[in-house]
Amino acid sequence: MERTVGVLAAMATLAVAAFTWISISQVNREQELARDAQVTDRYNTAVSNLGNDSQDVRLGGIYALQRIMQDSRRDYPTVIDVLCAYVRAHATAPRAGATQPQRPANDVSAALRVFRNRDAEPGSDRLIPDLSGTYLRGVSLRGANLTNADLTRANLAGADLRNEQAPLITRGGDQERLRTTDLTNANLYGANLVNADLRGTKLHEADLRAARLHGAKLEGVNLYGAWMTGVDLRGAYLGSARLSEALLTKAALGRANLADAHLNGAVLDGADLSGAGLRRADLRGAHLNGTKLTGADLRGADLRDGPGYGAHAARTDIDVPALLQARLDRTVKLPDRLANDARVRKVVEATASAEGG
Repeated sequence: MERTVGVLAAMATLAVAAFTWISISQVNREQELARDAQVTDRYNTAVSNLGNDSQDVRLGGIYALQRIMQDSRRDYPTVIDVLCAYVRAHATAPRAGATQPQRPANDVSAALRVFRNRDAEPGSDRLIPDLSGTYLRGVSLRGANLTNADLTRANLAGADLRNEQAPLITRGGDQERLRTTDLTNANLYGANLVNADLRGTKLHEADLRAARLHGAKLEGVNLYGAWMTGVDLRGAYLGSARLSEALLTKAALGRANLADAHLNGAVLDGADLSGAGLRRADLRGAHLNGTKLTGADLRGADLRDGPGYGAHAARTDIDVPALLQARLDRTVKLPDRLANDARVRKVVEATASAEGG
């Protein structure tokens, strides 16, 4: 009898536990559904506000979407897509003859600031923000994560894409890491970046074909493997920039500052480097076939063949007549076939004599 009572008591306890678990699960499910419904309502209201005639109301909608992106991981990609569409619709190029605004409207700038809240790890969200064809003259994109963004034919003249000056404070209070603008793999084909400040920007393997970067500031920028055919970099500041393996065919680099730049393995066939500063630049294994070097300063530059042996050596491709148009002295490092060329030796010795060496 006592055993039977014990069994019944145990079964009753299990039944109560099961009922409690089911009740808790049901409550959690109801709370989850309520949260989803609340997020949906917030989302619908925010999107509706984006179509309001009042800029203040539209700004409220943008800030609401930003908060939703932070609160709901599921809605994160959708919010990015919606805000990209908003920027494309509200940042269009002015009609011919119309006054060109010097910077985007407040609502467009607010929408772009949301990109500071994208995942910190480049490409981890696998999104491709579509900002193609947008008119973003004078925009401040400091700290924005634009990894894989499509900025085809966007106008970013005078844009500021420098490192964020304020530290990124993590949940643990870490203030060591700074936000940077990440344009890794970004499509900037034909983009207008005249005089843009791109210091600290990540442009690894970006598509910059036919982009206009006249006078842009790119000191120390990582452009490794970037596609830069026909790019306009006249007068640009590229000191210590990493341009290894970059495709710079027919690029305009007249009077660009490339001192200490890494150009090893870069393809500069047909490029114009007239008057460019290339002091101490690393040009080992670079392709310079048909490159204009009139007045280019190659003192201290390294034009030796790149790593490898025999048929596998990365041979620096440059002809003597083009080399003789540049400024040379005894500090320039040349492969033996060029260093021992009588014409080259004559110019180097003449320079040494003129400088009292």
